[in-house]
Amino acid sequence: MTIQDSQIKVNKEDSNYLDKRQQTGGLFLGFVFVLMLSSIMALALWVNQISTSSQELVNSYEDRIALLEEQLSIVDSVNADSMTGVASQLQFLDKEIRKLWDLSNKRNKVKIEETIKYDSVVKK
Repeated sequence: MTIQDSQIKVNKEDSNYLDKRQQTGGLFLGFVFVLMLSSIMALALWVNQISTSSQELVNSYEDRIALLEEQLSIVDSVNADSMTGVASQLQFLDKEIRKLWDLSNKRNKVKIEETIKYDSVVKK
């Protein structure tokens, strides 16, 4: 036996496991621990439920956005077709206006010349 072994002595009065007050405190701590654990579990379930409902909401928004994008694409193609039709109609109308203006100009040119001749005769 060494010197250190002979110096170590166990005192039963100092040991904590025999104290009665310590056992009731351990029961209270166990109850608090179980209460905290159940609170954390309830919080985790609540967060999971909120996350699930949020995910469903996000999915519905994604579906709605996809539908709106599809409708926008359809409207865009219809507008492009419409603009092509309007451009061709505008070219046709521009040609018709030029024809009418040319015809009117030729007709008026003859009448203007007649009026100038008549005016020169009247002034003499």
